[in-house]
Amino acid sequence: MDAMHASPIAIVNRLRTATLEGRLLWRSSGEVPTEYKVVLDEGHSVIVAKVPAGTAVVLTMANADGKPTLHLDSGRVKDDLLRLALLQLYVAVRDRVAALALEDAARAVEDL
Repeated sequence: MDAMHASPIAIVNRLRTATLEGRLLWRSSGEVPTEYKVVLDEGHSVIVAKVPAGTAVVLTMANADGKPTLHLDSGRVKDDLLRLALLQLYVAVRDRVAALALEDAARAVEDL
């Protein structure tokens, strides 16, 4: 897919697919428990977070210099498909991070 012609929905769906397939290693940001970050190729990064005051999800992509290249807020977009894609991405990331934490905990107590 040509990055110049990629729609926001396609970008979000590709992130979700890669997350579900285990190709992206998301980490909790540590500052906010509902915020997750992943580093992509060439130093680009993505942050997905649930806003504290509501049910919206925010996605921010940044280039290697830290400059935002894409910012999406499910509470402000008018496209229902994009809103759904953002919510699905957040749930996939949250569940994947929780599953990895559970696997790490199980390995840690395996030999006890």
